[in-house]
Amino acid sequence: MLPDAKLRETAARIRLVAFDVDGVLTDGSIQFGDDGTEYKSFHAQDGLGLVMLQEQGLIVAIVSSRTSGVVTRRMSELGITHVLQGVKDKRRALDDLLRELAIEPEDMAFIGDDLVDLPAMALAGLA
Repeated sequence: MLPDAKLRETAARIRLVAFDVDGVLTDGSIQFGDDGTEYKSFHAQDGLGLVMLQEQGLIVAIVSSRTSGVVTRRMSELGITHVLQGVKDKRRALDDLLRELAIEPEDMAFIGDDLVDLPAMALAGLA
């Protein structure tokens, strides 16, 4: 079933797509080795999708409340330069990024999966 005209119109405006990490780009599990090394599982198809978004001219951003070297490495591999980690207020961080990029909130999509993502989702034109 095709989305209604309003959804298509909203989606057509999107210039920035921002993602939470844990539970969105991973399976949600966080594993630690005995030496404290953190492990996360990313799906290769999600990586391809992120690259494809960028190839279509969309800006991709990552906004996570956690800080992880694994995330830094994976996003670097995918060519994503807007990687915001250790963010306690995702809405504020995204608002700052929108100003920096001169993009209106209604021209942003945000994908999150938790209560802490709700304010950022409310800011976005498409959540």
